[in-house]
Amino acid sequence: KKDPDWWDNPDDWTPRMVLDPNTSSLYAKLCNKDEVTNQCDFRSTVVLDEDIPCDGECNADRSRWRISMPCECSIDEPRTVRIDHSPNLAPVWYEYVRQPCIQLAFPEDGHMKTVREIGENTDYGNKAMCADTRLPVAGTACCDKNGQNPIHICVFKGDRVSYSTSEERCAAYGGTTCAWSTVPINGGCGTDTAYNQGSYSEDSSPGLRFLWSSQPCSMSVQISPDGNVAIIHKAGTINVKERVAIDTGTYFGVLWGGDGSYPTVSSSNCGSCEVHESTCVCPAIAVTSAVFDGSQGMPTMNELVSQLHIGAPDPNSFDGTYSLCTAPMCLNNADYNVFSTTAVSNDASIADAFDDQTIFGVNGLFL
Repeated sequence: KKDPDWWDNPDDWTPRMVLDPNTSSLYAKLCNKDEVTNQCDFRSTVVLDEDIPCDGECNADRSRWRISMPCECSIDEPRTVRIDHSPNLAPVWYEYVRQPCIQLAFPEDGHMKTVREIGENTDYGNKAMCADTRLPVAGTACCDKNGQNPIHICVFKGDRVSYSTSEERCAAYGGTTCAWSTVPINGGCGTDTAYNQGSYSEDSSPGLRFLWSSQPCSMSVQISPDGNVAIIHKAGTINVKERVAIDTGTYFGVLWGGDGSYPTVSSSNCGSCEVHESTCVCPAIAVTSAVFDGSQGMPTMNELVSQLHIGAPDPNSFDGTYSLCTAPMCLNNADYNVFSTTAVSNDASIADAFDDQTIFGVNGLFL
């Protein structure tokens, strides 16, 4: 969802982090100071070429106006940052842009919780979706130690965090995450999305709409007669958003394994899945496992490209986590490089180079 129009006011509403010119490494990168003029030489787009330390810590609160910047080390993901570079000139703003198409549709078991629309009563929506707990996709809702009186806390307006960060913030605030039913809207943190934007319950209402809930969540797929699937979410008895609900999701094509067959009502009565009119609804369970284990030596190039279908980041971006395999079997292979979280330098331990975290470098691309 887009941000509300009235968040554009830079003095009051914009979701922002204010960077300290004296201590922030991010400020230095964005400022790009000219050594001759001693003034910032701003670029329209900045891509960080190295990991840089964060600057400053603070605790989340119900009101962002009670929080003193800098707080770079206390957030999971920025929205916009403000550069106060001159007492006589207007500040400069940068927006953080997420990389597209880097999130998988189905989290593995144990990495899923509910995110739910905030509101003071059921007229404000309160619908839910499932989300990957490792991703910064929702705000923080905290209850007291008895699991009551939920509130929304943040570091800056529109602040989105992972579920573990929500747990840490609630503990620091003296509370806990919980399976809340309603949370009062909070203008300071950005969940008053109905303000001057029409009815909150309309899907077109913009702004930060979702907060983390401890409510367990599960996913399934609705399979059409022609083999297309729609992703379905279930969050207990809570109504889910229409785009992930039965009969109102968006169908897309998939590659079926084996002989290409899939559950249908006509041929198998959906097998072990649930029959829903002319469709089958089947549980979706994602598993992360190693494709190659090293027991057969190095996989061939054809095996790599035919069995690895998901791209990977450059292993050098993980700040020393990955090592290039230097065992003779790896070095004698001219087709690709192997990067693993365990350093491997001899053929006797080649199996240690292959697990579910291994990255293969092929012609400048990574799998």
